[in-house]
Amino acid sequence: MKGKVGTSTSIYHTRLPHQWKLERMFPEELSEKARLRLKWMTHFKQKGNANLTCRHFDISRSKFYCWLDRFCTYGLGGLEDRSRAPKNKRRSNAPWQVVDLVVRTRREHPPGANAR
Repeated sequence: MKGKVGTSTSIYHTRLPHQWKLERMFPEELSEKARLRLKWMTHFKQKGNANLTCRHFDISRSKFYCWLDRFCTYGLGGLEDRSRAPKNKRRSNAPWQVVDLVVRTRREHPPGANAR
């Protein structure tokens, strides 16, 4: 069975299929949080029970299923945190002439210059 694709990597089937390939491909690229989430997935694959996995790692089932869905959809990259920055950032509605006038006025009359 040595070298066969699709075979388990241990006698007791405690690892994800091809997990050794994944670990070799991205050992330093995965963050600590992503590695922890990969342990969740490995434990789930080993036990076959989400409830036991959630109790073992002290996480909620909704959180686990959210990460499981992302892992199934996007693979290892789905275990990484996404950006929390807003997708649409607010832009100024003021015309550039008004902005220029405000900047000039503030330079000519800095705050605190008239305070005595």
